[in-house]
Amino acid sequence: LGKKLAQQLLSGAEERLPAKDKDCGTKLQRQLLFCFAVEVTLENTLNDAVLAQSAQNSFYEALQQDSPQFYRYLNDSGVFSFYLLAYRRGGNVEHNIGKVFAMLNDDKEDGRMTEIGETLYCVFSCQIAEIVTQEYLSANSARQ
Repeated sequence: LGKKLAQQLLSGAEERLPAKDKDCGTKLQRQLLFCFAVEVTLENTLNDAVLAQSAQNSFYEALQQDSPQFYRYLNDSGVFSFYLLAYRRGGNVEHNIGKVFAMLNDDKEDGRMTEIGETLYCVFSCQIAEIVTQEYLSANSARQ
C-alpha cells in the first residue's frame, strides 16, 4: 500500500489536477503536501494503528529508494512541522493546511493560494483514501 502511494506521488499524482490548479504552487510544495496527506489519511482511514504505521513506513522506504534527493529534502526541510501544527490546531483543518501551503509558496496576496492549498489537500486526501480503500478491500478479499 505504501509503495503504491509512493508510486502515485513519483508518477505525478499532483500533475493530474485541474488545469487551473496546476500552475499554483511549486511542484515540490505540492509533492510535500501530498506526503502530508498520505500520513494523515493513512492514520484516519485504516482502523489499525500497526497497519497504518506499516503503510507509512513502506511509503517512506519507497521514496527513499526511488527518489533519495526528495526523501532527504522531506526529512530535512521541517515542512511537516508546519502542516502538523496546522492539523493539530483543529477548527477548519483544511483551511489551516491551505494557509501553510500559501506560506510555503511565499504567497502574500489575496488568499488565492490558501484556497488552492485547501483544495489540493482535500483532493489528495480523497485520492489517497480511494487507493487505501481499494488496496485494503482487495487484500481482505484475497484472504477470504
